[in-house]
Amino acid sequence: MKLSKATLEILANFAVINPSIYLRSGNVISTKSVNNVTYAEAQIEDTIDADIGIYAVNEFLSTLGLFGSDFEIIADPADQEIKIKNARAQVKYTTVDPSVITFPEKTINFPVADVQFELKEEDLKRIMAAARTLRLPEIVVTQTDGKIVVKVVNSEDPSTNSYALEVAEYEGDNDFEFFVRVENMKMIDNTYKVLITKLGAIKFESEKVSYIVALERNSHFE
Repeated sequence: MKLSKATLEILANFAVINPSIYLRSGNVISTKSVNNVTYAEAQIEDTIDADIGIYAVNEFLSTLGLFGSDFEIIADPADQEIKIKNARAQVKYTTVDPSVITFPEKTINFPVADVQFELKEEDLKRIMAAARTLRLPEIVVTQTDGKIVVKVVNSEDPSTNSYALEVAEYEGDNDFEFFVRVENMKMIDNTYKVLITKLGAIKFESEKVSYIVALERNSHFE
């Protein structure tokens, strides 16, 4: 089994959501946060040829880094270990039983969206930069005068700094505010189709990777 650079980048991103991962046989990898707030799924170009539990993803990736780009992974689920090797070197790496890590039991089927729009990569970068610069904890999606507006705010202290960015047109007449914690926004920089349901979740969807994040309780849709 080989893992491409693109797959390794996705695994590194998923490690920010959950330090452990359960890799299932096939071409899809997924993870979820320990507190069940964030779910992520990716279609990869490689094929996972065995079910493998990795307790410390960053350590696993650093181990692969010892081999550069020239390595092969041989799984032995019965012995709870994998071998990472090239022509000259080999590492025996211990895997774990899935019972000791948090992982998605099944794929999440997202409901029909009440609001949807495209969020361009450069706009996502601006929003996250504003959150860091102004040290604000929440992102809120709302509409003003026919525009989808993404704000970075502190809802517990409206008098503090805030940031607002128009990101798309809105043709509906609903009033809404959908709040997401900045700390749960752990996506790879990309352009995403954003889908939001009043049932309490927001989805960031791209061609190969998607994320679902729980909305905060102060969200509303009228």
